[in-house]
Amino acid sequence: MSAIRDIFAQSGAIRISSKQLVAALGALRSAPGSQLTDSLTHSPITPRLLALRLSPFGIHPHNIQVNGRQSKGYDLTDFTAAFSRFLPNSSSQS
Repeated sequence: MSAIRDIFAQSGAIRISSKQLVAALGALRSAPGSQLTDSLTHSPITPRLLALRLSPFGIHPHNIQVNGRQSKGYDLTDFTAAFSRFLPNSSSQS
């Protein structure tokens, strides 16, 4: 969850597509929780697996506009409650 918070903070984005988020998580090889893999196949995380992992937190992908294109993804506000509940010092996120 902290890796996702960092991705939003570093990019300055208020929304991100599922594909972009998966790619950004994969690029953060040294960040805790960034090397998410399918526990059965040990393959890299996919947008579908990410959605399954976020579902218990009440976070679900939905249609968003990114660079004028519609895709499935997340708004920063989708994560607000989870960030404040599960991450320390997340009150700076708006």
